Amino acid sequence: MCWDAKESLIYMKKRPDGLIDNLAREALVKREGGAIKKLNKILHNYSDRDTKGLDGIIAFDSSSEPRMVGLTTGKTVPVVDYIDQKNSSNALEVSFCMVMPETVRQP
Repeated sequence: MCWDAKESLIYMKKRPDGLIDNLAREALVKREGGAIKKLNKILHNYSDRDTKGLDGIIAFDSSSEPRMVGLTTGKTVPVVDYIDQKNSSNALEVSFCMVMPETVRQP
């Protein structure tokens, strides 16, 4: 994979309040500025007993060509990587790594 297995970089325990499918679609797929701003606020302000803030979000979109889309918290432009399933047996893994958000939280 594309990260150090000793670090917990993927947080999948709970979806943050306010992070609904439509908001993610508007921000990541449609790239609507207001939705991106709202999504950034949700990611930045998320907190529970295990973490304070999230580095970003990754989503799979298959509305046209299959692709992974990622947004690093604080950024305004999502990163897109189209999944080339014909030329790679690990295409999903490669695409996931290409859109993985940077670490932006303070240690």
